[in-house]
Amino acid sequence: MKNKKAKQKTKTSIKKKAEPVIYAAGGLLIKEEDSVKKIAIVHRPKHKDWSIPKGKPKRDETLDKTAIREVGEETYIHGEIINFAGSITYKTKKAEKIVLFWNMQPVGSFNGKKAKKTEIDDIIWITPEKAIKKLTHRVEIEFIKSIFFKKKPYY
Repeated sequence: MKNKKAKQKTKTSIKKKAEPVIYAAGGLLIKEEDSVKKIAIVHRPKHKDWSIPKGKPKRDETLDKTAIREVGEETYIHGEIINFAGSITYKTKKAEKIVLFWNMQPVGSFNGKKAKKTEIDDIIWITPEKAIKKLTHRVEIEFIKSIFFKKKPYY
């Protein structure tokens, strides 16, 4: 009888709903002008922010393909992946969001669908030093610092 009670006490289970996760992908589109590295960042009027190009995958799309498509749609430039840059994580109103980024080089014009002006209304090439002052979200600023200035991100 004692064994049954002991087993019952240890069989407590916590029924907690798994929090939803949103996956997205984007690219650090990098070019050199006169030996100075510049990256492309975009302005999103709906969010009133400056951001690294990124977005959610379409059905059955791999995240690296998502990154290429999103960079193209948002910057009008076809980016070729050089290597994996890293990831960021942050909470949205709906869920935890994980964004994977790839380093890319521009290799021509993007031939696919382009973002509407209501989604992206400005694209600028900017040095990483200036980008950390222009970008709106701290997680992206820290990410740029970790990539270009080899500082450990805060997260």
